[in-house]
Amino acid sequence: MEGIEYRLLRQVDDLHKVVQLQQLVRGWGNEADALISYHMLVSLMRSGAPIIGAFDGELLVGFSVGFFGLHNIHSERPALANLKIASKRMGVHPDYRNSGIGLQLKREQRNFAKQQGIQLITWTFDPLKSRNAHLYIRRLGGMVREYVPDYYGTDHELTDITGHSDRFVCEWWISSRRVEERLNGNRPNLTLKQYLEGGVEIINPTSGRSDGLPEPYVGSVTIGGTSMLMVEIPADENDLTRDETLERIWRSHSRLVLGAVFEMGYIVTDFLHEEYEGRARSFYLMGFDGV
Repeated sequence: MEGIEYRLLRQVDDLHKVVQLQQLVRGWGNEADALISYHMLVSLMRSGAPIIGAFDGELLVGFSVGFFGLHNIHSERPALANLKIASKRMGVHPDYRNSGIGLQLKREQRNFAKQQGIQLITWTFDPLKSRNAHLYIRRLGGMVREYVPDYYGTDHELTDITGHSDRFVCEWWISSRRVEERLNGNRPNLTLKQYLEGGVEIINPTSGRSDGLPEPYVGSVTIGGTSMLMVEIPADENDLTRDETLERIWRSHSRLVLGAVFEMGYIVTDFLHEEYEGRARSFYLMGFDGV
């Protein structure tokens, strides 16, 4: 989006704006535990953490917050060989969504990491959020090797209506050829038709209800025996907010299927969102490391 300025936030006054935008974006004004507080933002800023703002004039219209961490907390490697940036939160003003600000915030975060000699940025997201999956996996070239049920526990504002807080841990290896090609538009994106013609199976195909909402597969799910497979999720996560029972069914279904797929060693390598069989559909492409 033209006219938007991106910069590292190094003034405490800007951090008040980040708190306010969090409240606007997330609707967490009365849920203090779910916000990154002002005093925490100040501590992160003064420790050199990448807090990046997108400004339209004086108005903060987007932000990302990250901090330094270790890729493997159990590793005996020295920190310099194990360092990463953990991207904790990103938000875009409701009036500026779908304008490319989220993508550019990630690019700015990547530029910061490169300047520091850091090769990895990680973040978490809900596996049932198709819009996030499209940005993080398809557009940015991230991959997912880890699925964590109840990442935040079950007694927290970040749990959903089912009482769970399941998350994917997305890895963004910022100097990899995969990422370079995705960001520069040089990587050919295979279509759903091409994958299906190549023998890649959708192991849990949804069915469409009369009201248009997607129902998860109710048959026996067969996993294994192939180098790649596809796992379907709702094409629009907002559909689940229309039916609490359906949301609970989908969470239970995704926990069962994703848990089994990751346990067998598959990882998320791509994401597809296309029209298929007369409906919008979304799929995680899963394969083995190196496939």
